[in-house]
Amino acid sequence: MSEQLLQQTWDALQAREADIRNEFFEILISRYPEYLDRLAQPELLEAMGSIDNLLEMVTWMEQGSEERIPYIARLGALFREQGIDFEDMDRFRELMLEVLDRHGAEIVSGWSAQHLEAWNEAFELCLIPHLLDSMQDAA
Repeated sequence: MSEQLLQQTWDALQAREADIRNEFFEILISRYPEYLDRLAQPELLEAMGSIDNLLEMVTWMEQGSEERIPYIARLGALFREQGIDFEDMDRFRELMLEVLDRHGAEIVSGWSAQHLEAWNEAFELCLIPHLLDSMQDAA
């Protein structure tokens, strides 16, 4: 996983946080309307769509810390409360990558498949496993 590519992406995309969050949720609800009720909690929506929280995750990954950051622990607990599972998280990952790819291609100089793969690895190798651990801890 290339933390440098992740950081470069955030440096460019942070200004589009609201657009990225809104587009992610619009696509999610249009393709999977069953999430409308499951994700109706304001705290959950905020946690899922926060670019600042994801940037915190990137910083945490760069440090290689074994400690869970509050963002991941809180999101894992909220997911558990709403019955979100691995299949749901994988769906969220796919949609977020789609949105990041679209925005990245528009504003990140030299955006490539390597950027997108770095984000895919961040989700698959870091965020989702730690969310699953946090969900178990919240049990």
